[in-house]
Amino acid sequence: MALNFLDMCSLPVHTSPYRACAEIDVKRFSNWRDLPMSALLTEGINQFAVRFARTVLPKVMEGRLRVLPVGIRNLATHGELGLGPFLVEGDVSQFGPTARVRITVRKMAAQATPILMEAEVAAAVAGAAAVADGTTAHADGVPPLQWQVNDDPLFRLTAPFGQLDRYGFQVNPGCPLLEEHFPGFAVAPGSLVLAFVWEQVARRLGVRGNALRIDDARFVRPVTPGIDYLCTLRELAADGKPGRYRFVLGSASGDVHTQGVFHFAGLPVGLAAPHGETAEVAA
Repeated sequence: MALNFLDMCSLPVHTSPYRACAEIDVKRFSNWRDLPMSALLTEGINQFAVRFARTVLPKVMEGRLRVLPVGIRNLATHGELGLGPFLVEGDVSQFGPTARVRITVRKMAAQATPILMEAEVAAAVAGAAAVADGTTAHADGVPPLQWQVNDDPLFRLTAPFGQLDRYGFQVNPGCPLLEEHFPGFAVAPGSLVLAFVWEQVARRLGVRGNALRIDDARFVRPVTPGIDYLCTLRELAADGKPGRYRFVLGSASGDVHTQGVFHFAGLPVGLAAPHGETAEVAA
């Protein structure tokens, strides 16, 4: 069973002490056709940020410490992403146990090409306290994405969005992707969690959410199998932020696992009525 999910991004090549580049080729992942390109490319920039951060954070290389992404902000996609391969470039700044990597992604070519995705990713040593600071057309329905690997859905809806603007889901422990991410400690990739939540919010709003845009997101705790997750949504127009929606992904015990703000450009103020009341599973 060839997956190679964690091999989509090559090792960074330093072009200066605090700047590097690498190649993202999503086709190294054997099941790349099963997931949306925006999610795969987000995973690719997370991999780049982690590997780049490992070269600047103190005592990481000699101590063989694990570095993980802890947040992402100002993520925006520009135009059609295509299939790649992609050139990813970034510069890094260190803040204690955290490294902040500013990233741009372009199509790999002999000459400079337009930016397709940009973001800032914060990465930190696992277990260290870290702070990740640092026109959408309306549609009658949004077709579900193929959230599955080898016919096993990674996420399963347990309750659809309703009038209270919340929904529930679980992580499928039998998904083969979790055998790689990570061996002995299954964790749903943060990039895929964000893309899945984005899709559910887009379906709730009745818009086509293919232009992934994240103002801010923080990975507070790992999203793992065996937990019933509840995601709540709140519109921020009343706070002077039109088109922005805050999501909080938590467990029944009240622990927050992931939270952030999505940006949907061109939306009218006010949440629309839920699109479909059936528990349709995007898998």
